[in-house]
Amino acid sequence: MGVRYKRFKEPTFGRIGRLLRKALNSTWTEHDEHMLALLFAADRHALYSVQQPCIQESLKQGYVCIVDRSVLTTLVYQGAQLSERWLLTINHDIPKPDVTIAITVSL
Repeated sequence: MGVRYKRFKEPTFGRIGRLLRKALNSTWTEHDEHMLALLFAADRHALYSVQQPCIQESLKQGYVCIVDRSVLTTLVYQGAQLSERWLLTINHDIPKPDVTIAITVSL
């Protein structure tokens, strides 16, 4: 269809994202839910404005950006144990997506 797009993955493969992957794969055990939420927020911030290519710059260049997770993911997974207000606060600078697609997979 001729649409220019870029795909992004969370957690990223940057320094913070790699640390998150270790925590999620149980190879790093010195963390709690608050620390994980803060790491996800920091990794997401880097994805939007620091890493290259970043989402913010890609959008300015006219790309459609497809991200496999968002702040909504944080609210779903970490909201079961942490305050929604706090989670929204630590993610306050992340732009809201124009479109969110939620899928259900059977296990």
